[in-house]
Amino acid sequence: MKGAPEADVRTALGGGFPKHPLHKIACIGALAAERQAEGWPGRGGRAAPATMEDHETRRRIIRQWMALPKDKRQTAEQAAAFAERAVQQNELQRSRLDPHQRVMGWLLPRVGRE
Repeated sequence: MKGAPEADVRTALGGGFPKHPLHKIACIGALAAERQAEGWPGRGGRAAPATMEDHETRRRIIRQWMALPKDKRQTAEQAAAFAERAVQQNELQRSRLDPHQRVMGWLLPRVGRE
């Protein structure tokens, strides 16, 4: 509508305030979210690392896993053995999850990846 008279543009847009295309999704998300004691939930229901130290430990373990040759990180059994060693070698922050389960949660999405 480049070069059209202002009246034509306003007629085409309508009288109401235009809503963002994701407005409805954002409103539903705000209604569904529940504030928890530690803050708003995020990351698709996964808990955020408790501390920066825990985040760095997670990154270090994932880097070690991805540095292995591809044939050494193809199965869940290989990930479980690696996770057991990683738990013994690293000090993880206390969590409601077993340390082995936490490390497996970090590794399983990366099993077989390049």
